[in-house]
Amino acid sequence: MHREAERLVRLAEDLGRLSDAQRPGLMLTKEHVDLADIARERVDAVNHQLGEHGLEVDVELRPAMVDGDPARLAQIVDNLLSNALRYSDPGGTVTVRTATHDDAALLTISDTGIGMSPEDLPHIYERFWRSEKSRARVSGGTGIGLAIVRELVRAHDGQIEVQSTAGAGTRFEVRLPLGTLRP
Repeated sequence: MHREAERLVRLAEDLGRLSDAQRPGLMLTKEHVDLADIARERVDAVNHQLGEHGLEVDVELRPAMVDGDPARLAQIVDNLLSNALRYSDPGGTVTVRTATHDDAALLTISDTGIGMSPEDLPHIYERFWRSEKSRARVSGGTGIGLAIVRELVRAHDGQIEVQSTAGAGTRFEVRLPLGTLRP
């Protein structure tokens, strides 16, 4: 009962986050921030969990200045890290990178986990959708984390892409416009 109650609390919290993220004109408190600093902070926050799960963490964070809401950007990183943790087996690797390319700041989070089939990829941003493979895996997910990520990326005028191979892992790349605000 306790686990089920925790699951329901997570679901309610996630629904609130998704509702916030999908609101037209989502209020973002934009600052000129380094995406690398946000990624470093969030990796540090879950590093213990990743280690307990037997995952190696490979981090390469290069400066990537954006105009964004630090709390919302942290949510993006948290949700992608949470998925990497949830769908990777002990002995796997989670890779986190930030960089710039052309006119974009890039955040890449990849794992060597269970991956997704090509048939599943068109559905991953749908609310409450979970593949049969992820349903079979006791993961504790609510099925709305990636929907939240997509909405938050859009709110920052960015794009998200995914590459995945069943049995070989998944790679998410978030592209955000380079920052123009000055501190």
